[in-house]
Amino acid sequence: MPEIEKEAGGSQAGLNTRQRYLFDTRGYIVIRGCLSVHEVEELNRLFTEAEAAHPPPTEGHGWGKGPSGDALHWGKPFRDLLDHPKVSPVLQDMYGGPPSTDGEGQPDREVSFRIDHINVHNWCRPSFIAQHPQYAADCCTLHGGGKSGGTPDLPPNNESADNNQFFRVDEGRFSNGLISVVFELEDTTANGGGFCCVPGSHKQNFPLPQDMRRVADLPDLADEEWLQGVPAEAGDCIVFTEALIHSTVPWRLQTRRRTLFYKFSPRGGSNSKRYYNVEDYEQYPDLTDR
Repeated sequence: MPEIEKEAGGSQAGLNTRQRYLFDTRGYIVIRGCLSVHEVEELNRLFTEAEAAHPPPTEGHGWGKGPSGDALHWGKPFRDLLDHPKVSPVLQDMYGGPPSTDGEGQPDREVSFRIDHINVHNWCRPSFIAQHPQYAADCCTLHGGGKSGGTPDLPPNNESADNNQFFRVDEGRFSNGLISVVFELEDTTANGGGFCCVPGSHKQNFPLPQDMRRVADLPDLADEEWLQGVPAEAGDCIVFTEALIHSTVPWRLQTRRRTLFYKFSPRGGSNSKRYYNVEDYEQYPDLTDR
């Protein structure tokens, strides 16, 4: 089945029926082969240059938004991911479908979502994890969650506004808060490291028990019927609602993790207290008003 169905005339129609069902029931989908081989190669090349010019804070950490960690300054391929043709129609559907129209039936806006913030993960090799077990324990903790919430112990001044982590369906249309679009630049496996989640937890009615939160304590996800590791190849894209309970599996592969998290919010909403100043990017002609 194709990843994105086409409307008459070849325009992309957003989620296909399979994706719509899986996103509703699981809280995430995987777009296989979202990025071409060339796109992955270019992103990795620029990633390597960025690592050399701006080393991450620690060997095992990645970058958030900041002067050196703002991936939008690393090159056009990173900016192209803001409005990727295989992702934007899917996001549009997840944020309620086609934009509303004005009195004459014309769209009053092009898109129903906006970039909220970007995280870049470049997890180190197992040798670092072995020497710093507390790092894996701290980072590999289940979080997120809609309704009753999965992170009730977050301080009130936490950078993220948890009330923006929601999932609803209203009259057949999705309504979401923060959505993460995960671009994998290296292969991942279910137990080797990468994204994991509690499928369906975006519709939970009870909080996640504290003794179930530490993924780092689980040696083999195959033994955990409630928790699922999501394998992905370089070029695959995982899209999930932040209302889903999720985390990272400790990195056990010999390759370095290279994962881009582009996080989007509804057009009129915000999750992160930090924001993108349009003036910081006016020098890039490839960026449009959209």
